Amino acid sequence: MSLYLYVPYSQKEEAKKLGAKWNPGAKKWYVNCSCEHYDKYSQWLFNGNSSVIVAMDELFIIDGKMRCWRCGALTKVFGLGLNNFVRLFAHEGKVITEYSHEFITTHSLFRLAYTDKIKYIPPAMLRYIESNYNVKNQYSKSKKRVVFANHCEKCMARLGNWYVYDRNESPFSTEASNGRELQSRMECLTIKCIPIYDEIPLFWKCSYTPNDFAYFEYAKIENLSLTNKKDGIASYSDLYLID
Repeated sequence: MSLYLYVPYSQKEEAKKLGAKWNPGAKKWYVNCSCEHYDKYSQWLFNGNSSVIVAMDELFIIDGKMRCWRCGALTKVFGLGLNNFVRLFAHEGKVITEYSHEFITTHSLFRLAYTDKIKYIPPAMLRYIESNYNVKNQYSKSKKRVVFANHCEKCMARLGNWYVYDRNESPFSTEASNGRELQSRMECLTIKCIPIYDEIPLFWKCSYTPNDFAYFEYAKIENLSLTNKKDGIASYSDLYLID
């Protein structure tokens, strides 16, 4: 499996000295190394950000429904998700590495994620999302920039990311008063699993709650292939190269 990097042309020789190789098909530099050595390449993983999540094995799209704040209609919404990943972030001049497998649990945990920047969604995933959900870029007065968000299928109102993902009443939230409420909410969701071959750097916001086991425990699970390969496993090129 390969880890792809954001290497400026002026730094390609430096990247080569650290073992990076050029993939002419993907037009991208990459390395093959264990996750314990990701910090060596952090300058080419952050890509101007202060943190990055490197996803392994699978990416997820999670499907739910909620009431529009404006018209009250029941409308379909999507979220993103991760399971096995490594997070790197800058702290006091050092690069800190966190591993998802370090969380002590007997369950396989689904981590709800999202981004409001369209450029941070792999193009193959974005095509699927735009074909199956009412999403679009729209200027946000509160953030004073364009954001990518779910919209009501009936009245086209923007469903802000806080409204969709962060409230306790969100369809994706695992904050519940009791186990019955938690199970009932999760049973309304469908998690679409996208198997991946390479290790994918992502700039998504990722949530953590004590009840994250409930996603895989109660939601419906479906496989989703974003490649024409027989095994259905997507490489970096499958996710990012546009035909």
